[in-house]
Amino acid sequence: EPYFDNYELDQNIIFKNKCKFFQPVAKLEQRLTAYERNTNLQKFIFSTPFTKVCGGSSRGSIENQYNKKTILTTDHHFPYLKTRIKIKEKKEVILTPIEVAIEDVVTKLVKLDSAMANDRLTLLQMELQSCVATVVMAGPLEVAKTFLSEDNLSKYPVEHVSKLKLCFHELCTKCGAALRYNRKHMKEGQEQYHRHLEKSYRQFVRDLQLLFKV
Repeated sequence: EPYFDNYELDQNIIFKNKCKFFQPVAKLEQRLTAYERNTNLQKFIFSTPFTKVCGGSSRGSIENQYNKKTILTTDHHFPYLKTRIKIKEKKEVILTPIEVAIEDVVTKLVKLDSAMANDRLTLLQMELQSCVATVVMAGPLEVAKTFLSEDNLSKYPVEHVSKLKLCFHELCTKCGAALRYNRKHMKEGQEQYHRHLEKSYRQFVRDLQLLFKV
């Protein structure tokens, strides 16, 4: 993956950021092969998490976690004869805490889909556990309580609340499908672990139902 140097001349500081190829989903779906997805690249993106409290530290509580997306457009397409290409355009997008939460849940959905599609059982189990059996106060359930509880709903735009709720409905459905996949493909000796995941999933769904009053 490319790296870009960001020079702050007044402070004599150089920041080196790792970027990922950026492409709208509609266009990315047109790149069917690995070759197409890794050539003719001109837009790149990197993220910078930040907060507006606690002295502006990069990480904070869920309700205070922002994310700045920086999209860079280069003069020429990668790969190119030169390894350094001038950046001709820079665009920044700030995600609010609830938008960061939506992105995180969508990422979990993508990872669950990918693990099942590529038959990666260990990864699937890890993703399932991070969704329904998180032991720290930073899992999807804590996200739901932070943004979708009755006391907090009015703090956020209606369209973002609706989208996050939809993401959680999809997450429940996807985790159910992942559990069925795991039951079918799990290795010998993993029965107890699977029962733990199933029990945690049922509790996860009950907690969300109470939160959403359904």
